[in-house]
Amino acid sequence: VIILRKVYLMEALEEKIGLDRSSVGMPVFYGLIRQQPSRVPELVVGIPLRIGKQELEQRWRGAPASYEHQRLLFCTPEELGPFLEINRATMVPAGAAALSYYLEKCA
Repeated sequence: VIILRKVYLMEALEEKIGLDRSSVGMPVFYGLIRQQPSRVPELVVGIPLRIGKQELEQRWRGAPASYEHQRLLFCTPEELGPFLEINRATMVPAGAAALSYYLEKCA
């Protein structure tokens, strides 16, 4: 099951952001969340990058499913709290929940 999840994760990263296996390190599992009201489980995963910010932005622009995201945001763990306070109401619930979980348990 873990291998299938990792394969799915890599496929999603390539499709949505343009990342391939050579541009990322080993994923780190932080936890599992279930947001209201759907209760669909979402993984909270950290993935070290082997490429820089500009390269990531360039790959994202060329990714097949880049249209699913309006922009990329780069911030430090210290900047997450203020970002969530300002933007939580306009975020996709699973994204807000994952960032909140990371901030509470991992940062």
